[in-house]
Amino acid sequence: MTQVFKHKTVLWRQLACATALVTFGFSAPAALAAPNSGLFLATATAANVAVSSYPERIEIEDGMVTLEDLFGKELTGHLDNPQKPILRAPKPGQSRTISSHQMANIAKSNQVNWQAPAYSYRLTVKRVGMAVTQDDVMPMVEALIRERSMANKFKIRLNGMTRNLMIPTTRSIDEIQVTNFDMRGTSGSFRFELIIPEGQSDYQTIRLSGAATALIQVPILTAAILKGEVIRESDIQWREVTERQASYGIITTARELIGMAAKRTIRPNQLVRDSDIQRPRIVAKGDLIDVQLQAGLLNISMTAKALESGAMGQTIQILNTRSNKVLEAVVSGIKKVRVQPGATIKLASR
Repeated sequence: MTQVFKHKTVLWRQLACATALVTFGFSAPAALAAPNSGLFLATATAANVAVSSYPERIEIEDGMVTLEDLFGKELTGHLDNPQKPILRAPKPGQSRTISSHQMANIAKSNQVNWQAPAYSYRLTVKRVGMAVTQDDVMPMVEALIRERSMANKFKIRLNGMTRNLMIPTTRSIDEIQVTNFDMRGTSGSFRFELIIPEGQSDYQTIRLSGAATALIQVPILTAAILKGEVIRESDIQWREVTERQASYGIITTARELIGMAAKRTIRPNQLVRDSDIQRPRIVAKGDLIDVQLQAGLLNISMTAKALESGAMGQTIQILNTRSNKVLEAVVSGIKKVRVQPGATIKLASR
């Protein structure tokens, strides 16, 4: 989620050395600090005090670097406008360096009593910021996708947001906008422009893309169902998958499962295909079965032998044990079949 960097902090690491030597009306120059012995150097005489500060790094929040940011309150407190903007700050989360030569020119132009050190010196200015993550952008994108789709839930992938974006700490995540959203047909791919605040009144436009896949609930089994076992409602639980995962013969409703028998052992928590199930066999091969033959008002009953196993409504072959003829019949109940007038008659195999 959103990470807020620490607020404006100016890191001044200073070492002061001020020497005033007044003897018999004469003044001697103060001892100079060794170039690498500290980050602060002061020179004092009876008539004047000149202070030079050398921070290695400062951190700011605003879009402009001020005199006070560069030289500190000690050197700018006497000025009419110590908050005078001098340089444009880097983008939030980024840094820039300022050379001692630039510092000296700025100090001279603004009556700041700053002296460049004798050694090579650079000041790093970092602008702190607030991180904008995918979690901040995703709800806005999801709302736009939902407007264009019948599905309620999605799996969304955003391209181009592998790193966090940064906005000023003086702005708000609520100011971020998603515009020019374009979703391409049924493929689920989309593109849009992300408008994020960059300065006090400036905005940055970032082009991003991604893909969305609708999520649906499909029934799966809570425990293994062995071959031939009938699936009950209590055997079913639900799992969320993408529409692509639910294609190619995957069972998507409980109605398609309840009352069906497993063609083979079905493991728990796996997606169930229509090829994994069948109607339960209520007539088994070799069973003696009741046969009903209706022709107009004539209703004939007899006993036959099932030559095939069958489920309700399935057509199987039966053997009339008296005539030794093979007929085709439709399974109508447990160990019951119905023969239609004009049923196909086949020769029994011997």
